[in-house]
Amino acid sequence: MIRVTSKENPSIRRLRALNEKKKERRAAGLFVCEGEKVFREAVVASVEIVDVLLTDEALERLAEEISVCEAAGIRVISCDDKVLSYVSDVENPQGVVFTVKMPVVAEDFCPTDLLVCDEIRDPGNLGTIIRTADAFGCGGVYLVGDCVDVWSPKVVRSCMGSIFRVPILHGDADSCAQFCADHSLRLLVSKPRMDSFAISQGLPPHCAIAVGNEAHGVSKELEEFAAGSLYVDMTGGAESLNASVCAGVILWHMQSARSEK
Repeated sequence: MIRVTSKENPSIRRLRALNEKKKERRAAGLFVCEGEKVFREAVVASVEIVDVLLTDEALERLAEEISVCEAAGIRVISCDDKVLSYVSDVENPQGVVFTVKMPVVAEDFCPTDLLVCDEIRDPGNLGTIIRTADAFGCGGVYLVGDCVDVWSPKVVRSCMGSIFRVPILHGDADSCAQFCADHSLRLLVSKPRMDSFAISQGLPPHCAIAVGNEAHGVSKELEEFAAGSLYVDMTGGAESLNASVCAGVILWHMQSARSEK
């Protein structure tokens, strides 16, 4: 175990840069996670942890997990509260910050259903969507266009441990449509206008459903590739739903469709 006492230590500066800058994360192929609960989930999930930075107090609580990490050759760094706060993205750090290799989706990945996020810009929305996809057993999440960086601290924090379990793909509308065609997934888009079928009528098997940007909905480009559209039927006075809430309703119906097979 390494002991670090200065914020100017190269390892500390690198961790801070990974937390702050998308280009640093992309170049290194790493993202940063925080918190004891998420750290325990990462160890159990056997994700590729690269570095662990933690305080002495956290080390006492996480002794078993740290032993597993050290046995696996993962670099562990101990520090004081000031150094950890310098690296952390939150106001009140929970004692441990660690880096994880960005997962690569297997070439033979073949989901039975998929949630498509079309230019979702809000970190909290995207994190909640991924967490909900995990809760309802969705096959994966496909990020289309200019979505918020899924590996940013705010998104990762909103996902909680679900970021380790949900396959995440990236691409433009064309590549998303091609992926759906290659895997026999019927691409549908969700729209507030009632010009198609209500989701309460039931979903077809093997579908990929797109949720659109918070302000503009699903893009025309992606809609052109879709086999059809659906809407979430509502009986109250609200005209629309928050993107993550809409996705949650869709994911629940996707789960129901799987259980009815």
